[in-house]
Amino acid sequence: MYFSALADLLFPEWAESGIAKGNEINGGASNGDVAMSGGASNGDAAMSGGSSNGDVAMSGGASNGDAAMSGGTGAEGDSALSPEACEMKYPPRALPEGAAVTRLGPSPTGFIHLGNLFMAMVNRRLASQSGGVFLLRIEDTDQKREVEGAVPSLIQSLGYFGIEFDEGVGLSGSVVTERGDYGPYFQSERREIYRSFARKLVLEGKAYPCFLTEEEIAAVRLKQEAEKELPGIHGVYATWRDADFDLVSERIRAGEPYVVRLNAGADGTAADVTETEIATADITAAEVTAAKVTAAEVTAADITAEDVTVADITAADITVADGTAADVTETEIAAADGTAADAAEGEPAQADTITVTDGVRGNITMPKNIMDVVILKKDGLPTYHFAHVVDDHLMRTTHVIRGEEWLSSLPVHIALFKALGFAPPAYCHTALMMKLDGGAKRKLSKREDPEFALSYYIADGYHPLAIQEYLLTVINSNYEEWRMANPEAENAAFIVTMEKMGASGILFDLDKLQNVSRDTLARIPATELAAFMTDWARRERPDILPVLIENREVLTKALDIGRGGENPRKDLAYASQILDFISYFFDECFRMEDTLPDNVPVADARALLAGYLESYDHGDDRDRWFEKIRELSAAQGYAPKPKDFKSNPGMYKGHVGDVSTVIRLALTGRRNSPDIYEIQQILGEPRTRARIETMTDVRFPATS
Repeated sequence: MYFSALADLLFPEWAESGIAKGNEINGGASNGDVAMSGGASNGDAAMSGGSSNGDVAMSGGASNGDAAMSGGTGAEGDSALSPEACEMKYPPRALPEGAAVTRLGPSPTGFIHLGNLFMAMVNRRLASQSGGVFLLRIEDTDQKREVEGAVPSLIQSLGYFGIEFDEGVGLSGSVVTERGDYGPYFQSERREIYRSFARKLVLEGKAYPCFLTEEEIAAVRLKQEAEKELPGIHGVYATWRDADFDLVSERIRAGEPYVVRLNAGADGTAADVTETEIATADITAAEVTAAKVTAAEVTAADITAEDVTVADITAADITVADGTAADVTETEIAAADGTAADAAEGEPAQADTITVTDGVRGNITMPKNIMDVVILKKDGLPTYHFAHVVDDHLMRTTHVIRGEEWLSSLPVHIALFKALGFAPPAYCHTALMMKLDGGAKRKLSKREDPEFALSYYIADGYHPLAIQEYLLTVINSNYEEWRMANPEAENAAFIVTMEKMGASGILFDLDKLQNVSRDTLARIPATELAAFMTDWARRERPDILPVLIENREVLTKALDIGRGGENPRKDLAYASQILDFISYFFDECFRMEDTLPDNVPVADARALLAGYLESYDHGDDRDRWFEKIRELSAAQGYAPKPKDFKSNPGMYKGHVGDVSTVIRLALTGRRNSPDIYEIQQILGEPRTRARIETMTDVRFPATS
């Protein structure tokens, strides 16, 4: 009676939804779990009639039922769905054996980074390779931190790099949509579902309201620090676990704020979870040495005033997506996700442990959760922990792939799955993305590292395939070997495995990424690169777009220079660099960037260019064209061959290379460029002559 009355007090929408005790509409069902219609006595389901004390009534009324699918509405105007009704609404998926259901669960905070893309690629591959489903769920329970337009930006940014979702939140044009039978896919729209399962825990004595104030929590922390006790709301500090009903009722009716906490001391919630119960048979990493996680790494610390009293920050809200928290401090994470990275000195030994088979790290043994973590915040919305467990169960997620910083939260999640009676998914904790900074490794940060943001690569115009190729070398250690053996294959043919993922820090290397990008671009046909350049300009450089469109043939030919033969050129990595490199092909972009060689005076440059124009024939083949340059060099006192100048430097002003540099400057504005002959063929005779004449008349005008 106590827990039932407490549940009615905390979740009045069930009592207000028209589900009244003793009310029988059609027929009767006594203690039936589900009454569809008709009557059933103490049965799990009755296909017809009403239900008395039934958990779900699909039509008509229900007596003391947990949910009515039609009839009255709750406080928020939604039907009061029972856990059983949710199970019926979101049944196990009809998928092939071994198919993986994976998800990406970012918060709409606006910052999208490489960690998001890394996780999205792994989740996408695992699902697609197994005939499964990859879904996008938006974890927007902290609406104060939501950035307008963040969801479309996220979908578009990931889409740029080839990430597509089978289900969940999507875009139709510029309109945010949802697709699939397991929604809503915005957590803010699933409030009644979370409250239903929180009510279930209260009814079973596994959760309770907690009225601890900010000051009281601060006092608890000071006492625990002074006595070197494990920090957190647990044991004797969980003072509201078994509070008198009248006291709880008085506080609630007085309008005092409260959170709902998991009762970690209740039977079954803190029990050991065996390896068998959570084994991930299809992706186990037997070769990975079993890791051990100490109690210090998993101690829950949901005792800060902001987390427990204000209760509006969750781990999901801090990170943009599972698996990345590169710019969040340990303090922020401790306050947010109910765990602390550093336990107090002298903390008590944890006798009870859980063993989890991690898809990346193998068997991990760690202390079980003893903390009464918050599951519902003061605004009635769930914490990340609780929403994650409920959603992953109802969406039938089979694999949760996230960063290693979430390992410390694993005991909490296992405890919640246990309390709710759910089988946990397979967990795979990947290594964090690091970078070298002054010889030491550190996590990539949005505040310190612009290259961490996906917008950095989109703005500069890195080809999506290049980023995919690089991240695959990071995701699986054997990808580079596979690529060498399959140089022309699409990367989709490569099978990503958890066993080949590294458990230690992933070192992000921008130089290596650019090398991979160069190799990738060398394999892409010039026509496709031209289309890519045009799309990039349309988005990032609209000022140059008309030039590229009007000169599409020139653009394509310019991109193709030096790409043939056994050793194709590999010096271009991204669109903005490419545009800068080939800009001299377009009159609108031409500029003189370099000066004449030191040994070539202006008068000689004028004479050389005049002589070049006089003998120029656009129809000459390469050999005849260069022979004319040699002849011009000799006529103007420059050695026709570099070795001649080297043998007798005193006899010449310079050599044929200096003469070629003068011509190159006139045509490109630079001392270094691809082959002059090819450039002239692309420019065409009229533009070639015009540039030589302009160089002669404008840059080196005749002196009086």
